[in-house]
Amino acid sequence: MQFEKDEILVVFSFEPYTNRIIEAVKLAYELGHSIILITDHISCPIISYASVTLKVEVSEEQFSVIPIIALLDALVIEIGKRSSEESIKKLKRLEKTLIEKNVLFSY
Repeated sequence: MQFEKDEILVVFSFEPYTNRIIEAVKLAYELGHSIILITDHISCPIISYASVTLKVEVSEEQFSVIPIIALLDALVIEIGKRSSEESIKKLKRLEKTLIEKNVLFSY
């Protein structure tokens, strides 16, 4: 409910699906927010609320977070490339503030 107009909710929903995440996605959808769903099956109960769905292939024999981590790594790299200039400015402002407030030690 604290989303700004152009912000997007990114949801990770893997079997077994929880009612809490289903209700959160429904609320975001009803409020008009875009949703990116990362899931393991196209039968995921919140797929109809998603603007974009990314299906991660998972093993049926054993649980592993490796496919999820690989997808996250790719997303972070791409978002970083697209927003690196602005991100660096924000990080520099944050660093300056933390030094001024004696949170960080500076030589």
